[in-house]
Amino acid sequence: MKMQTLVIGLNKKPGFTLIELLIVIVIIGLMSSILLLNTNIVNISNSPKTLEENFSEISQESIIRGKVLGWYANTNEQAVYEITNEETGIISKPIYSYTWYEFIDFEKEIETSDGLKFKLSNDDLDLPYILFYPSGETTGAKFTFYNNNQKYNFVLTHGGEFLRTDEF
Repeated sequence: MKMQTLVIGLNKKPGFTLIELLIVIVIIGLMSSILLLNTNIVNISNSPKTLEENFSEISQESIIRGKVLGWYANTNEQAVYEITNEETGIISKPIYSYTWYEFIDFEKEIETSDGLKFKLSNDDLDLPYILFYPSGETTGAKFTFYNNNQKYNFVLTHGGEFLRTDEF
């Protein structure tokens, strides 16, 4: 086997140098991070989720995107939109929507953090009830679900924690 000799008198061995390998690894890392940032983590798993799981995923999505996300709801579905401030006002871009998995046949009431109470109807989806911030915080809300003799109370705190409460 004959070795190549460089001008400076060193033998060059066949193979890649450490620099070449590091450059390839960096390029692969950049390409994969771009793909991951353009993927909704919510769309990865399509199984029905509880309200707590949905809020956890929306919070994670807001952190990953670095954007404010708004949660909209009516009696049949929930939706998440990206909220952006433009010169013309607030613009919402839809990210995804899903039907109610639990409490589907229940009356639904929401009290926002500023004290406004809403009873959900079929045509609501005009304004977000809850905002999720990239810091992991939310605007918070209180939820009441009732059906005949059953009543459930929940609170979404400003820190993003979802709690079941017996009374407000």
